[in-house]
Amino acid sequence: MSVEQGLREEIAGIALFDTHEHLPTEAARIAARPGILDLLHYVRCDLVSAGLPPEQIAQIADAKAPTSERWRLFAPAWPLIRHTAYGRAFQRALRDVHGIGDLNDGTFPEADERVRAWPAPGCYRRILRDMAGIRVS
Repeated sequence: MSVEQGLREEIAGIALFDTHEHLPTEAARIAARPGILDLLHYVRCDLVSAGLPPEQIAQIADAKAPTSERWRLFAPAWPLIRHTAYGRAFQRALRDVHGIGDLNDGTFPEADERVRAWPAPGCYRRILRDMAGIRVS
């Protein structure tokens, strides 16, 4: 076993206690059925750094706007921010939770559909406890 692999295994076994989360209740998440572009909270900060005007970022964040229009505005900026810490965390969630390896024009519709279908009773337990190892939040 490599040192890196050994460290990964040891770290994966550490119980976590999350005292700072910004999650709605599970019931509210289930009722809202957010799409993929509704999960860009911190990623939107990177859109500022990428040079998008505030009006465009507001349009991307507008849950009432058509998803296709929001994606049209977001897609050109995605390559500019996908390697930031927030972008990588977003990609990892898409991969680990929703099975989407890369976000692009071809995968966006399926990714959005999977994100909208995800909220169900027990979804927080699956992500927070089972996948992330958070014991208390």
